[in-house]
Amino acid sequence: MKITFMTLQKASIVCLGVGMFLALGSAGTFETTGKIQTGVYVAAFVFLLAAGLLMRLSFALQDYEEKQRKIHKAQRGTVKKPSTKRKAG
Repeated sequence: MKITFMTLQKASIVCLGVGMFLALGSAGTFETTGKIQTGVYVAAFVFLLAAGLLMRLSFALQDYEEKQRKIHKAQRGTVKKPSTKRKAG
């Protein structure tokens, strides 16, 4: 099974959403009760770091895939062929 860069980007977006959801929930809990829940804070931080890591990996994989396509691509259009065979006059 081959993991594409688009799959990593989608996973990064999911991790970012979950991390932001947990961070905003933790901030709301702190505003109302005045206590910080360490487990939720750590989980949000881990999800946000994972999102950044997955995005960096997806960009590196995208560059690698584009480089591989350029290396193995056959050249086209090196010899000019006349498109129409019209005679003048």
